[in-house]
Amino acid sequence: MTIVPELEKELVDAVRRHRERTDGSQDGAGAPRGVARRLAGARRERRLSSRRRSSLAAVLLAGGLVLSAGIALAASGLLSGAPVHLGRGAPLSPRSDYGVPRPGGVHLLPIATPDPAGGPPWGARYVLSTRGVGCLQFGRLVRGQIGVIGKDGAFGDDGLFHPLPSDYLKAAYPCATVGRNGDAYAAVVVDGIPASALIGGEADNGGCAPEGQPRRVGRGARMPVCPRRDERLLMAGLAGPQAQRVYYRDEGRLRSVPAAAPYGAYLIVMPLPANAHDVGSLQIYTSGNVGGGRIVKIAYRGGRVIECASSGPAHQRTCPAVGNAPSTLSPLSDSAVKAPVSVTVGHTKGERLLRVSFKARVAVASANAGYWIAVHVPGPPGKCGYTSVGPVSRDVRAGEAIRQRFQVSYSCHGRFKIEVTYRRSAESNMFPGAGVGRSPGTQTVLVGRRTLLVP
Repeated sequence: MTIVPELEKELVDAVRRHRERTDGSQDGAGAPRGVARRLAGARRERRLSSRRRSSLAAVLLAGGLVLSAGIALAASGLLSGAPVHLGRGAPLSPRSDYGVPRPGGVHLLPIATPDPAGGPPWGARYVLSTRGVGCLQFGRLVRGQIGVIGKDGAFGDDGLFHPLPSDYLKAAYPCATVGRNGDAYAAVVVDGIPASALIGGEADNGGCAPEGQPRRVGRGARMPVCPRRDERLLMAGLAGPQAQRVYYRDEGRLRSVPAAAPYGAYLIVMPLPANAHDVGSLQIYTSGNVGGGRIVKIAYRGGRVIECASSGPAHQRTCPAVGNAPSTLSPLSDSAVKAPVSVTVGHTKGERLLRVSFKARVAVASANAGYWIAVHVPGPPGKCGYTSVGPVSRDVRAGEAIRQRFQVSYSCHGRFKIEVTYRRSAESNMFPGAGVGRSPGTQTVLVGRRTLLVP
């Protein structure tokens, strides 16, 4: 950052040169009377001096603007680099997975949580997607933008600020489908997030992994271990519009942060505690609960305070969501969704390939519903003896043919059981089609079953 001292030197030199040019100029008052030529020359000099002063004023004004911009840039501490890469694979679609941000659905929140080591604070924004999912997206806050810093292996340690696209949602952000009142309730605890704020390993972004956690990212790239001094304990969530304050323990002291309206959003960033990784590298709460980690209670409007359950490990300490209004679900019978399920067996890359297909009788129009395919593989634990699930995480038309593939080792033999269900959620929680299993408020209806004997 050399722009400020260089600009100052240029402006000082410009003023000095201007003074040297104009120090001997006179207005002609001391010239002998009747010497018309000298008086005319003096008048011309006055006009020239006036023009020089106007030019210098313009230079100083422009310089002041540049200087102000330079000071503002220096105050932010970081220049901007390339945005965070969204990752390879299927393009983002408004009709699948989380969807994409709705027009007008992205709101920067009045959150500026200090980092334990200084530098830009941590900030957050609320993102409402086209599939009815509300997410709290967090990162370092620079000039009103959320992003990550090029350190801890991120972006080659370039030291730049890299903006986070609002549609970068497949990371450890608290996300939930919205309930009847349009509110989302979710929480996340990240134990060991790097100071760079980069999570969700994409090889193009780089990054680091907390000690003891998987270090492989996309395309098999290997991440370095995060420096211990740069690891943080982060707690974030959406506690609903009635939440006002969130209380947590910090080395025995009770501290609190405000819950940002109208989502009850909170963001807590602490140094990694001495009992490192006691929470687990990542824990997401999906059943309409909030809190977790070191959060002990939440204060709501009207003076109501809800204590968090303290039994079990720290990451199981959660608070019930006050104000969560479940949607109304009409009864749905098995006969309404029942359909034949077919299974064929093929081969691919040295493994057995199971193709499961059926026809959807009920449409899916948002993320709070979805079809779920489970293949129960027989055999002893190890390569076999497990259940493989394949959620259909997208919108589906009534009558549409659904096909899903499962790869199984040739060493697995016996009676394979295939089950297809339709699930929908009444509460604000992670949508049932995204691999979260059964949860309170989720209605599950059987589509069909098949049994396949594999010799």
